[in-house]
Amino acid sequence: MKRTTRSLVFALSVAALLVGGFLLFHRSQRQRVAHQPLAAVPADAQFILTANMARLRSSPYRNLLRDASMSPLTAGAQESCGKNLEERIETLVVWKPAEPGSTMGIAAYAPVSAQSVWECAKGTMDSRGAQATFSHVEGFQIITDETLGPGSAQIAVRDPGLLVVARPGTRARMLDAFAGRCPSAFDQGTHARLRKELPKGDVVLTLTVNPAFRQRVADWVDEPSALDHVGEIGLSAILQPTTELQVVVVCESDHVCQSLEQRLQAIRTRARRSMLLRSMGVAGWLDATTLRQGNQRLHLHASLSAEQVLDLWQRLSTDPQEPPPSFVPALRSSSDETLRPPSSSPP
Repeated sequence: MKRTTRSLVFALSVAALLVGGFLLFHRSQRQRVAHQPLAAVPADAQFILTANMARLRSSPYRNLLRDASMSPLTAGAQESCGKNLEERIETLVVWKPAEPGSTMGIAAYAPVSAQSVWECAKGTMDSRGAQATFSHVEGFQIITDETLGPGSAQIAVRDPGLLVVARPGTRARMLDAFAGRCPSAFDQGTHARLRKELPKGDVVLTLTVNPAFRQRVADWVDEPSALDHVGEIGLSAILQPTTELQVVVVCESDHVCQSLEQRLQAIRTRARRSMLLRSMGVAGWLDATTLRQGNQRLHLHASLSAEQVLDLWQRLSTDPQEPPPSFVPALRSSSDETLRPPSSSPP
């Protein structure tokens, strides 16, 4: 065999190996992404909350999950197969688009088949006289309760256990992200970068601070400039017997982070002077929080026992004997906005 022929055969062999390796890598990546609910979340989301439900169900906080069930999302979720599905969810992701008036989307992974979800949803809807319809969209089985009206939430499911719950417009965006037609928060954009800066947690929250959110926080804490020149916030919580909470705040400059740290120190000082907050344990929690800043980041870290956190949660959830100082946020519950569309907004 001539030298040039041997060189050509060698080059073709190397090329074939490279192509084969790329195809195997691409296939393994798609299989990995198929189990990732974050792959169905657009990268331009305003906030993304990710929860490791498998770990939370065995944590000291497991009783709180009973108050955060799927029943507002799918009627009958607390009955028979719906309850079983809820208890098998391993990863849950809740996100909200940045556009005003948009509604949240939910993605989850559970080791169940799409057919079993369809049979469960249909049986539950039939039992309450609903009208279930079924369609296929890009490998997803779309389940709709027609009695809820146009624009109501739909359930989209595909093997090997990826579930999506959202109104049609939000659901379409989620399927676009999963198909790669738009950037996904799984590995692109601000949220993916923030998750890399945070330690892995049972609950991870990342959000971008837009003007509307900045104003809501200012009203909430009675601090007009609370998040001025803050662009992003990330939070990671390990909710085990020792509860670890880490927060990173991304500022436009080091000066902004320094100013924010000073305001937080002032809040801590004011909390120490409040008999109510000391009796509730808030002041002690703030004392256990360490602050450090640099590289346009403000880092907060707190470590408490689960008993302390749950006790504080219980105290904050009950009406105090006297109103708290204005700088302490009041707990509020928001009504569900996912299942049935508000009459004033388009589907």
